[in-house]
Amino acid sequence: MEQLPAKTQGRWQWLAGGLEKLRKSGNLWGGLGIAATFVFGIVFTVIGIMITISTSQSATSTARSAVADSVSASIAEARYNEEPAPTSYSLIQSDTVRAEETPDLDTLVMAAIAQNPSPPNVIPTREEIKAMYSAYYARRNARNNSILDETRQQVPDSTFRKFKQAYDLYRVTPKTRSNLETARDILIELMDQGHEFYRLFYSLGLTYAYLGDHDSALEYYLKAEPYEDSLKTHDPSLYNSIGWEYLARNEADSAFKYFADALDLDNQHPLAWAGLLKIQKRDPKKYVYPRHN
Repeated sequence: MEQLPAKTQGRWQWLAGGLEKLRKSGNLWGGLGIAATFVFGIVFTVIGIMITISTSQSATSTARSAVADSVSASIAEARYNEEPAPTSYSLIQSDTVRAEETPDLDTLVMAAIAQNPSPPNVIPTREEIKAMYSAYYARRNARNNSILDETRQQVPDSTFRKFKQAYDLYRVTPKTRSNLETARDILIELMDQGHEFYRLFYSLGLTYAYLGDHDSALEYYLKAEPYEDSLKTHDPSLYNSIGWEYLARNEADSAFKYFADALDLDNQHPLAWAGLLKIQKRDPKKYVYPRHN
């Protein structure tokens, strides 16, 4: 029979010795009561520790779930509205691709960018997908800076400073309703003063989209469109944003047109490819890109 550890044997010998002394003195039952209280105290202490650990793990799990929900919402928001870039490596996968879809949308986007007519046999790594989006954001940031420089040359300094205040407010993360409403009010004030330029209308559309007013968002995106035509640096982001608005309304023909417009300006635009591929899945023969004129 396996022997108990020496320390454990010593404790039991101490307890047995104490009970023997109580028996000889006539206080055995009282001693047993004390011993029972001692044992139950240890048991309940252990149970309490286990409950505390379980509660802590549950709280940690809940916190992680909340963070995951927040990240998912951020990804969805950024995918839909184009700006600013999310922290996730992928804009699309978590909120638009069902688990049973194979290959996933990121893989199809990479294949389209590589001008591969059929899905690749090798699934891209996360690092390759991240590199695709990083390259896109580098191009987009360069375009944004060029367009801001163009805007600065087109409008009075006081107007540009006011616009830039709103521009910085609606782009800041994490977003707050207060910042977005302040940005919207500044942009509307500029518009009411008679100012009309591309970034004013597009920024107002993005701000309304972040506020959840997608009817107003589309209205101002479309107002920005003729001003985009006259830019020295053209902006596919506008057409991508319009495409996603129409796709959300299930207006596939209009969505396809604008995604294709975005791709005409940047053939490696991953967000526009994602929207266009979702439409092509409905009717591959009808929605063909490049378009045949």
